[in-house]
Amino acid sequence: RTNISEVLLINVEDIAARMSSPVIGALTRALEMSELVRWATTISVSAVLMLVVLLLVLGAARHSRPTLITFSVLGLLSLIVCWGMCSLYLVVSVAMSDWCVQPGGIALESWLTDVYSKRIARYYLRCDLSRPSPFNKLLTR
Repeated sequence: RTNISEVLLINVEDIAARMSSPVIGALTRALEMSELVRWATTISVSAVLMLVVLLLVLGAARHSRPTLITFSVLGLLSLIVCWGMCSLYLVVSVAMSDWCVQPGGIALESWLTDVYSKRIARYYLRCDLSRPSPFNKLLTR
């Protein structure tokens, strides 16, 4: 009967205000920029790979031996680049998952407790799924 969306919006704005501290704001902007660079690099490599495939199609259609040799060389280089990117993504994802299993970031936790409460820092650094989110209380008031 009553609309609670305004109350929820106020609580979400309160959470957003906590997340926009100068320290976390700089970290968030750095992460956004690194994600933008990662995305642009991935799209660029995909575009280059499409051009290599187009080179194969043109070489096969024209029966051009130099074009097919060029395709072979570029194909080998693109394979090396793709394996390198996959390896990098795998290393980063394993490192992130290991962080949740055994985080040794006592220094990071103490740094975050200066900005946020200890409950919020522990919830996000320890990845304890049995513990309820510290923002549940604000969202369900």
